[in-house]
This record gives sequence, C-alpha cells and structure tokens, in this order.
Amino acid sequence: MALVEGPAPVASGNDIRSDSVWFEKSTCSPKVLVEFERYDGSAKTAGKLREKLCNLMEAAMRWEYQPKLIVLSAWSPGLVSAPDLDELKNLFCKGVNNSKGLFIPPSIGCQLLLHRLVLDKAHDDLLYLKHQSFNLVES
Repeated sequence: MALVEGPAPVASGNDIRSDSVWFEKSTCSPKVLVEFERYDGSAKTAGKLREKLCNLMEAAMRWEYQPKLIVLSAWSPGLVSAPDLDELKNLFCKGVNNSKGLFIPPSIGCQLLLHRLVLDKAHDDLLYLKHQSFNLVES
C-alpha cells in the first residue's frame, strides 16, 4: 500500500515527509521512499536534488525496518543539462550531513534509484513524458 506525503518517524532532525512511501501491507514496514523534484539544470535545482537525497537517506534511517529502495526522481519540462549523477551516487554511498550537521551514514541493504524524466509540452499545454532513464545504485 502507498501513502502520499508520508512522515518519517520523529527524530532530532527536521520533520521529513517523503512524497510517497510504499509499505509492506503485512508488516506495515516501509519498502520504498520516493521524492520527486523539478530540475532545470541550474545550480539551485541541483542543490535541491542533493537536499532531497539527504532527506530520503535520513528518512530511511529513522524507520525501525529500513526500506529496501529509495527513489529520487528528477523531472524537467523540456531538455536541460543532466544532473550530476556521480555526485548523487557518491553522497548515497559515502553518507551525507543533514541540515543540522548530523552525519547520515549510507543505508545498508538499501538501493538508490535515480530516475530522470524529460517532459514535453504539447499543443494542449499539458506536459507529456518524452524520455525517462534509470540508474540503480547499491550502498
């Protein structure tokens, strides 16, 4: 079962709500945490991707039974430069510091799926999927 804006258990850091949390129904434990972030190729939105990854890693750490997969989905309306996937992979594999300076270690047994969506505006002004790519990273 899935939950939108799923809160992570409370800890000493900030309140974290993943865009989507998928639970194992029989145990009510999280299996997948997902964040979606608009990315326009700028340094500012690249920073938002790093922040979202940090939040995903911290949220995963807070659960008693850690999820098996976290998904960071970067979407853009139109073609822009690709995010620095190597930087995101390194953060996931080496750990990150959250906004309060607490070190968030890599999640053991958890994978990261870097998902890239390129959308295109059609004649009806709606966005449609033009291209997507996936990169799976193990900690």
